[in-house]
Amino acid sequence: MAHGPNRLAPPRRRSALMRLLIQFHNVLLYVMMGSALVTAVLGHWVDTGVLLAAVVVNAVIGFIQEGKRAMPRPCWTRSARCSRRTPPWRGMASAARSMRPSWCRATWCC
Repeated sequence: MAHGPNRLAPPRRRSALMRLLIQFHNVLLYVMMGSALVTAVLGHWVDTGVLLAAVVVNAVIGFIQEGKRAMPRPCWTRSARCSRRTPPWRGMASAARSMRPSWCRATWCC
């Protein structure tokens, strides 16, 4: 092992503040915030409040969903589920096996 183990580095986790700020990086939210600014300049305070409330609710829901989402691990790290003895085409007729894409060289199921 001249170059170390053949492993991928774990992905860096984002801070909670960065995850929240990323929720506002959306074209639709930019349009809504711009519209809220225009309605505020025109003095339509109810419309401004509704637009800003929708932006905040969208960001909060996205933040909560991203917090709940577990980072998916690649197939090769789930060794408990992978078995080299279980072919991905088990239970299929031999003719159906030929339907496998030409680029697929999988010999086990993950």
